[in-house]
Amino acid sequence: MAKVSTITANGVTYDINNGIVKVSGSFSSLPYTLSDSSIKSNMVVLESYFNNPSALESDISWTTANGSITLSGTASGTTTFSLVLGSVL
Repeated sequence: MAKVSTITANGVTYDINNGIVKVSGSFSSLPYTLSDSSIKSNMVVLESYFNNPSALESDISWTTANGSITLSGTASGTTTFSLVLGSVL
């Protein structure tokens, strides 16, 4: 059996050897920065879940850095969230 090291979807290749990371947290205002040493600067959000989407008044954008992700947008209430991040080649 061959070992799969990358997945390509919609023209973007993801490096699954360098990890798929799930992080979670809670915020009531944005921007919000979550620190986690497993987050790398070349990661993108593959999946997101917000338990209270009505608290989000705008689209949410993100910026990753080594060790953190910052969520930006407008929020008017508290929501918890889960994000699945993957590395882009």
